[in-house]
Amino acid sequence: MFLSHILSGIFVLKIFSSLFPSIPFNTQTILITLFLQILPDLDVLWSKNLSSHHESYFHAPLFWIGIATIIVIMHEILIISNIKQLANIIPLWLAYIVLIQVISHLLFDYITARTAGIILFYPFNKKEYSLYKLNKKKGEFNSFEIKSQFKFLKHYSKNKLLLGFEILMSILGILSLII
Repeated sequence: MFLSHILSGIFVLKIFSSLFPSIPFNTQTILITLFLQILPDLDVLWSKNLSSHHESYFHAPLFWIGIATIIVIMHEILIISNIKQLANIIPLWLAYIVLIQVISHLLFDYITARTAGIILFYPFNKKEYSLYKLNKKKGEFNSFEIKSQFKFLKHYSKNKLLLGFEILMSILGILSLII
């Protein structure tokens, strides 16, 4: 769910910024986190239906590992070239946040998947992985159909463990902002 992705991302940022002091927990990194937690789901804009919206590079871990690697390489080139002002614009912690936030998004999608799993090795292999068995038929609707969304939420909320996980992650995200 959209809200739990955002709030769980803040919680993940809080944990990693506590473990690694080079990753700041401030307004800038929270805003980057919000963007990165939403970014993988942009594929919903061009997918045929909800159950196929994970079938893109945006939900492919290999793609995001590549993006993080490019950020690290760019940062290192700027450091080696002694262009420190630009190196500050592309800080090394940005690569970590990209990787941490997008991978956590994908992990939570794996855990809470009901109609679309994670395609771990996309584009090389299109097998979907999920913690629970997928019911593709429940996601065969356009993501912007409000009536169908309510039917999906009814289906989704039948799994109390998943619903509890979403609520817990949302509460932890809120607490991360307060504490």
